[in-house]
Amino acid sequence: MDYRAIIRSSVSWISADKIAWFIAFFWISLPFLVLMPSIFEKNVIYTELTKPIAFALYDVLYFVFLLGIIVLIQHALASKREPICEISFEKLFSLFFLVFYEMVHIFLWSLHASYRVLQLLFLIASILGVFFYAYYPSGLSFWLLYALLTGYFFFVVYNSLRLFFSTTLFFSRDTSSKSALFDSWALTHSKFKKVVRVVFLIFIICFLLFAFIIVALGAFTSLLLGFFFIDSIAMLIGFRAAFAFALGIVIIAYHFCVAEAYSQLFVHAESSSRIKRILAKKVLSSSKYPMRKLAKKKKRK
Repeated sequence: MDYRAIIRSSVSWISADKIAWFIAFFWISLPFLVLMPSIFEKNVIYTELTKPIAFALYDVLYFVFLLGIIVLIQHALASKREPICEISFEKLFSLFFLVFYEMVHIFLWSLHASYRVLQLLFLIASILGVFFYAYYPSGLSFWLLYALLTGYFFFVVYNSLRLFFSTTLFFSRDTSSKSALFDSWALTHSKFKKVVRVVFLIFIICFLLFAFIIVALGAFTSLLLGFFFIDSIAMLIGFRAAFAFALGIVIIAYHFCVAEAYSQLFVHAESSSRIKRILAKKVLSSSKYPMRKLAKKKKRK
């Protein structure tokens, strides 16, 4: 894995085509998605008559935001010269099944046949451990519950990492929701350590980028607004604006890093499969020659 290329992808998206549209889209949509639920709860602006309309508009905005994420995933894949599939209503509808199946295979039914029964046993034992600790709280029951939850959490993390590229595969190739899960499982086969390092690296990059933008931009905006508002209001508005700004940037950087990691894994998988085919052909061709020689010897006799 070329980890430097993944790190470069966190900033190289700035030079990508039409990236200004994505930045503007997330900067406009994210504040509405974050602030509108609190406005509903406090009954600010909206009355009982206009609330249903506002909720409907919020659902439409959430759907448009989801479409923006999908277009961003495909744009990131296209920048890595990876194929992308055509988006249709059937594809969008299948996305909900993809999320549902992914949750099932992460939390309940592992695709790893050997781990499947163990995960279910740890899940059932953890549920029983919660009831046991609730009725008989003690140090022993606490550590028993902790051990059971830790074991179950290991399977959840393992399944999540093996299915990490299922959404990317789903929008990269014309495949069904179930096939995308199995393809992601096959793509990460015998590469679990690499996937762990890649995912850890991506989240570290996004965290550092998010923290840097919030601190730098939040401080600058607060100082600028301090000329017009009191310090508390200036800091509140400044850091909230920095949060929305940083979140939009991090979403773009995250998907470009994932596209780079996916491209490297897929190229490695294709090259290894080609090598296996070449070796298989050589083995088959070499095994044919001794049979021909034996047949010739028998004919001579």
